Amino acid sequence: TLFYPMTTNKEGGSGLGLSIAQTLIDQHDGYIECDSWPGHTEFNIYLPFTD
Repeated sequence: TLFYPMTTNKEGGSGLGLSIAQTLIDQHDGYIECDSWPGHTEFNIYLPFTD
């Protein structure tokens, strides 16, 4: 998936960005979603809110 380490389609890319993001979000009990269609990709990050 996109969130596996070392997954990239960019020349010179490390493929670590989304993997690191998902790890940090998971550590805060949140989640990340990805929607993609031709010419557009959207990531939504959800984190719990506490008072």
